[in-house]
Amino acid sequence: MLSLALIFFSHVPVENYLRCEDYEWLKQGLEETTLFTPFEKADILIHWMEHTDPHCFEAQDAND
Repeated sequence: MLSLALIFFSHVPVENYLRCEDYEWLKQGLEETTLFTPFEKADILIHWMEHTDPHCFEAQDAND
């Protein structure tokens, strides 16, 4: 289990941040799994968000 935690929480250089579609794919899988508690899922998701291209989370203008 320790090696799994190291994968999830290791530092990621900016040039290796997740793309929007990668983040969405991982998020969907995380939502479907029963391996983690809701708290663990939220913690993992927040970590992934911190290592995802920031423009993925920018609000979209309704007229775009």
